[in-house]
Amino acid sequence: MNRTIAPQVHNFGPLHLTSPRVIRLHNGIHIYIETGSEADVNRLTIALPGGGAEEPVAGLASCTASLLAEGTNHYSGADIAARLEYAGAWTGTSVSTHHTSITLYSLNDKFAELLPLLIDIVFHPIFPAEATNGILRRRAARIEIERRKVSFLADEAIRPLAYGASSPLARSESAEQILSLTPDQLREFHYSRLSSNDIHVFLSGNITPRIEALVTDTFSRIASGTSFGMSSLSFAPPAESPREVLVELPGSQQSAVNMMIPAPGRLDSSFVSLRCAVTALGGYFGSRLMLNIREARGLTYGISASLFGYPERSFISVATQTACDSVKDVRRLILEEI
Repeated sequence: MNRTIAPQVHNFGPLHLTSPRVIRLHNGIHIYIETGSEADVNRLTIALPGGGAEEPVAGLASCTASLLAEGTNHYSGADIAARLEYAGAWTGTSVSTHHTSITLYSLNDKFAELLPLLIDIVFHPIFPAEATNGILRRRAARIEIERRKVSFLADEAIRPLAYGASSPLARSESAEQILSLTPDQLREFHYSRLSSNDIHVFLSGNITPRIEALVTDTFSRIASGTSFGMSSLSFAPPAESPREVLVELPGSQQSAVNMMIPAPGRLDSSFVSLRCAVTALGGYFGSRLMLNIREARGLTYGISASLFGYPERSFISVATQTACDSVKDVRRLILEEI
C-alpha cells in the first residue's frame, strides 16, 4: 500500500440491515433475537423501565444499577463474582434516559448455569448496607473530583440552557445527594419497575435453539404486571437569555468549551441526514472539527460533536478543551465549521 496516494472514493453500495426476530410472551415481555456470530458466545441484555428521567434524585438509577450484583436472596456479592469469573463471564449495567440495562456476556456452554444467576441479580437483589455505603462513598468521592474539572462544570452549566432548568435531564449529581441515599430507597426504586409489561430482553450472538428455549422459558415464568409509567419529556423553548454562561475555576490550566444547538427530533424525516452531518462535523478522528482545530491549528487535543436524539427534539453538542487564551478562537472556528 502506497500511503502517499489517497484511496479512490466510492459511493456507498447496498446496505442490508437484518431485523431481529421478536417473540412476545403472554406476560407482555418482548424478546429480540439477533443471531449470526461465528463464535460460540452470546450477550443477553435485560432492559428495565426507569432511567435518568424517572429517578426522583439525580444519580439514583445508576447507583441502583451498580449495586444489583452486590448480593441477592441466594448469593452474596462475593459468590456472584466468583461464579462469573469461574465461567469466564461478566456483567455490565448502563442507564439511559428511560431505561436501565443489565447485560450478561458469556460462552454458550456456560449459559444454562449463568442465566438463573442473572435472573436472581435482576429480580432479587437485596442491596446490603455495607456494600451500599461503600459504593455510595466512592461515587461521592468521584463526584468531588469531577467537580474540579472544567469539562464537568461546562456540561453542568449548559444542560439547563438546552433542556430547560426544570427538565430532569438538566440535573446534576452532588456528593451530598448521593451520600443521603439509603438501601431502602434503592430497593424501592428498583422493585417499582419490575413490571413485565415494560421489560425488554435482547439476545444476540451464536444463538442456538437450546439457548433460545432457555430464555423463552425463563422469562415466560415471570408474572404479569402493570406498566411502570414512563416520564414524558418536554423541552422548554431555546433560552433567550442567557445564551452564554461563563463558569470560573480559579487556577485551571485549561478552559472547556461546550455548545448545544436544538435540532429536529427522531420523528423528523431529516433526522438520519442530520446524524450523518453531525458525524462529519465531529463524530470521528478525521472529522471537520478535528482537522481544522486540532490538526491544522493545534488548539486542542480533541474535539467532538454528538447528537442527542429524542422523539420530538434533538440536540447537537460540541465539546472540547483548550488553553484559556484560545477560547475565543476555538469558539469562532467551531461556528465557522457549523
